[in-house]
Amino acid sequence: MNKKSFLPAVLLVIGLGALLWLFVVKGDREEIDPDTFCPENGPTSTVIIILDTSDPFTPNQIASFQQFMKSLPNTYVKKGQLLAVYKIADKALKPKQLFWQCNPGGISESSQWTEGRIWTMSRWQEFVNELSGALPTEVALETADAPISPIIETIQYVRAEEFPSSSELRTSGQAAGAIFIISDMLQNSGKLTHFTQHLPPVEDSLSKFALDLTGIKIGIRYLKSDKYAHLQQDMRPHFTWWRRFFSRANSPLELTPEEW
Repeated sequence: MNKKSFLPAVLLVIGLGALLWLFVVKGDREEIDPDTFCPENGPTSTVIIILDTSDPFTPNQIASFQQFMKSLPNTYVKKGQLLAVYKIADKALKPKQLFWQCNPGGISESSQWTEGRIWTMSRWQEFVNELSGALPTEVALETADAPISPIIETIQYVRAEEFPSSSELRTSGQAAGAIFIISDMLQNSGKLTHFTQHLPPVEDSLSKFALDLTGIKIGIRYLKSDKYAHLQQDMRPHFTWWRRFFSRANSPLELTPEEW
């Protein structure tokens, strides 16, 4: 083979090698944001946690919370999916974002203990510990007035902030993710309160809020309270109210609720 015929052959091999690397090697390595660990094209799904700290947590509830957070990468937040944690809204109806990060993988997908996996799990555990430490404990001073607890307003906010529009989800028929609410579920705001002798009618309550949860699953971690036992009524009437409310908002409670 002379030099003139040899050169095109070499270039052809190099070109094929470059294409192979581009489509096979690089194609398998999805670019992610180094700060949020989210895929370049955005999260594949979204899980929101609404944390209601309007009343103290008991030690058992904090332990349940820690266990729930540790289980997330194995259950609800897979690689490339977003986890965002919000503290329930205050009087200004502005929820506080506590965490916003995708699962980078390596937490649950592999049993191999690599340096990257150890670092990721260490960071996750640090986040769980910090968040648990921020929870008010049962020794906190009680107030005479019912705490502000705009649960539905907070759901409205995170639904608009973190998920596609309802019309888009209805058209696509796809599930966008889930919202977990960790709360005693005692709604208390200027628009609607559960601190009354009788719970307000669900139909009238829903009409006060433009809330459509199509394509979004709701999970409830129901915080039992001795202080408000007369309002929670052993979970049944109060929880039934929420079940009907979410069903009418187009999100029947498919995720099994838990009582903490």
